[in-house]
Amino acid sequence: MSAATGDESVRRIGPYRVLRELGRGGMGVVYLAERDDGQYRQRVAVKLLRASPDADELQRRFLAERQILASLSHANVAQLLDGGVSDGQLPYLVIEHVDGLPITEYCDRHRLSIDSRLRLFQDVCAAVHHAHQKLVLHRDLKPGNVFVTPAGQVKLLDFGIAKLLDPTMEAQPVTRTAFRFMTPAYASPEQVRGDSPTTASDVYALGLLLYELLAGRPAQRIDTDAPQAVYAAVCEREPERPSAAATRDPAAATARDLTTEKLGRVLRGDLDAIVAMALRKEPGRRYGSAELLADDVGRYLDGLPVLAHRGSGFYRFEKLMRRHRAVAAVAVTGACLLVVGSAVALRQAAVAARERDRAAAALQQTRRALGESEAVTAFLASLFEASDPMEARSDTLTTADLLRRGLARADQLGDEPLAQARMFEALGRVYASLEDLPRADGLLRRALALRRAQLGAEHVQTAALEARLAGVLREKGEYAAADTLAREALRVRRLTLGDAHPDVAASLRQLGSLAVAFGDFAAGEDYKRRAIVVDRGRGADSALAHDLMELGSLLLWRGDFGGAERARREALAATRRAFPGPHTERIGAAFALADVLDERTATFAEAESLAREGLAESRAAFGDAHVATAGAMQALGNILARHGKVAESESLVRQALAMERRTLGPSNLGVASGMLDVGLTLTHDGYSTEAERLTRDAVAMFGATYGTNHAMYAGALGYLADVVAKRGALDSAEALLRRNIAIRERVPASQQAAIAVTDIKLAGVLTRQRRFAEADSLYRWAVAELRRTAAAETNINVRLAYAGMASLYAAWGKPDSAALFRRRAQPPGFTAPWQR
Repeated sequence: MSAATGDESVRRIGPYRVLRELGRGGMGVVYLAERDDGQYRQRVAVKLLRASPDADELQRRFLAERQILASLSHANVAQLLDGGVSDGQLPYLVIEHVDGLPITEYCDRHRLSIDSRLRLFQDVCAAVHHAHQKLVLHRDLKPGNVFVTPAGQVKLLDFGIAKLLDPTMEAQPVTRTAFRFMTPAYASPEQVRGDSPTTASDVYALGLLLYELLAGRPAQRIDTDAPQAVYAAVCEREPERPSAAATRDPAAATARDLTTEKLGRVLRGDLDAIVAMALRKEPGRRYGSAELLADDVGRYLDGLPVLAHRGSGFYRFEKLMRRHRAVAAVAVTGACLLVVGSAVALRQAAVAARERDRAAAALQQTRRALGESEAVTAFLASLFEASDPMEARSDTLTTADLLRRGLARADQLGDEPLAQARMFEALGRVYASLEDLPRADGLLRRALALRRAQLGAEHVQTAALEARLAGVLREKGEYAAADTLAREALRVRRLTLGDAHPDVAASLRQLGSLAVAFGDFAAGEDYKRRAIVVDRGRGADSALAHDLMELGSLLLWRGDFGGAERARREALAATRRAFPGPHTERIGAAFALADVLDERTATFAEAESLAREGLAESRAAFGDAHVATAGAMQALGNILARHGKVAESESLVRQALAMERRTLGPSNLGVASGMLDVGLTLTHDGYSTEAERLTRDAVAMFGATYGTNHAMYAGALGYLADVVAKRGALDSAEALLRRNIAIRERVPASQQAAIAVTDIKLAGVLTRQRRFAEADSLYRWAVAELRRTAAAETNINVRLAYAGMASLYAAWGKPDSAALFRRRAQPPGFTAPWQR
């Protein structure tokens, strides 16, 4: 029998040895397997497409699943590791094998409390929200697709019928789902009706999962696959309240370490209301996102009023009184003293009145938040509802369509300013992710103005928007404005959240990057080290690794190679703790360490070895056609090129560029960077017309995205100057480098180190033009500037300057000076690309 049948005779799929069958689904058979071809040994889950009369449809969905998984990178999502075609010409996927249990079984086996189950559920919501931010709908969320490892980590599995809404994947339009690919008991009403699913469909499925975690039984109990019965159960019948369902099942109460009566009391009220809001039949009346659902669960855990509750004002007042018992005591005391008419009673009454006003304000804020949530959900649903009857006939929506509708409908929310602010923020984030920075800037400014007017300057949500806008302004090169906003965000976050909150660490991280952009490396290092202190205190390995790698980059630039190496070695260790299995973050941390080792000539062999190991791990983990593998190829290729292994370097960077073009699309900036890498490698031994063409195209792409007054564009001009200098067009190279400097000088004090590096290149061009005095002046200024910022003779750019000065003095007829600077340039004979 064929491998697709799942027969026990299946022993091998590609390089993977099959150990046993794990299960069967709508599209294929899943096997536990092990790679044992000598390259990498790891247990994995191999999903093989099954033979079927619907082979074309199944294969299309199967290949789409690979693209979807490749777009996701999250600690709570099982990672795509590899893929290929079996000997029977059927495609297969290799996915991280999750050693764990379905979330409901895990919770029951460990007799987890309701609060512990809710915290696990919040992790599920975080994974789903991450997918939604990547424009991916899961569409088959159920306990069997949500596992928990023995360490208590949630892992989201099986994107087999997920829908990719990525704007770069135009071949995957938004179409109506087929009934046969869903799990009826966990389907949403719109899926059963055949309507186009949205994020609200996944929110509904999360509500079903939450119901089962709380009550111990499915909300939609369906005993047949007959379409009419499924339609009635899902689209027409309201589920029983979890609190009522749980009281009839003693086993469910025991698994939660409660009696049936107490379980009913715990679920009654807030948790019933949260589940009911997630399970509303109308998509527009559910939570607006998985994040909002998780937030409301968090409000329950914190004892705050939940937004889902439909109770009276007394409900919210009662919640306030429970949290602020001192306020309640003052109010009761004031009432009693008023009866006896004493002067003390009057003072206590005044206190009670003030507290009543505060309570009323808090209630009003809760109502505003509830109204905002409902407006948001209605807004999101409206994006998929066509106002034009002719438009409604189309089954396909493009990203441009959704954004156009979003902008138009957000403008109609003028009477709901907080909801409008959230919409402007969401749209601004989308435009920022699409690298349309001017539109992102404008929308975020509008959102910030609304939030300041409604919530005030010292509200945590206002600070969050300030930080987000600061990020966009930094990308635009508006460093001063970004710095002002980032400082205000940090002030408010400290005031409202305390010094140990992760948002405070995020602000410190942002200010550190801005300080580096301003050339204040000491302040940048201080900010980053303060963020690391917060990360360590929280035990946040992923954030710690990120901050350590950024610190390593700063120390590397300043010439502190020992400190940079220590930071990046610790970053690699933290990343491996955060992501125990193969992951892009692990591979990136390995290459970051290889990069710092590459800067130290004595450790080049270790750098190359580490980079080769990283590439091998990337290939084994993600396959040869993954963007992470392309990045690993480029990193290794750059290391090899810097040390003369040009032929292998060229092969690697060419493969990487071809892979990025296929994966990311021709206009992505990752492709532009790959083009620069190929161009630089091709010019290592001389001029190349192909290198100039690729580099000019990359320069145009950077200019189209960032504008021609941005530091990224200036950097690309520097690459082009290297290429045309190889052609002998020294006047053109000089003009490009001077333009590079002029762009960087427009931002005061922000680009001094980068200008120094560009001056080293320009001095090399002037040397070839025999303008020796000008070149000498530029070299000396650049070295002085680099010593001021980088502080160490071992900085690679200082060595480049010394190598250039040796060439200058040799051409100028000053052999003693040439010999002196040749000795200072380590290793001997080390020269810049434009001088070879």
